[in-house]
Amino acid sequence: MEILSTTPLSPEDVKVPNGLRYHVLDVYVDELEKVGDAEWDVEVLESLLKPVRRLQTGGRDRAVREAAREMLEDERLSDWGCGDKKVDRLEEDRDEWGGIEG
Repeated sequence: MEILSTTPLSPEDVKVPNGLRYHVLDVYVDELEKVGDAEWDVEVLESLLKPVRRLQTGGRDRAVREAAREMLEDERLSDWGCGDKKVDRLEEDRDEWGGIEG
């Protein structure tokens, strides 16, 4: 977990390519499913998700934060008792900069 936290899922390290972060986020739940499936202890699974949660809240790049959020909303995680509920992002998107208004 330390390697994942300090390298591909580090929210602070700007030297880590976002492509590597996207790849890890893309396969993370698939790999968890291969080794644990429905047998996950909630505490163990939460500790495995900590680096992703840190990336979701502390990532410097909005797209990476969004990818982490989407991974945490995977319904398999919810089935295992640890996922985040999907949230409608329409209101949040309205708060983004909309360009120059004339």
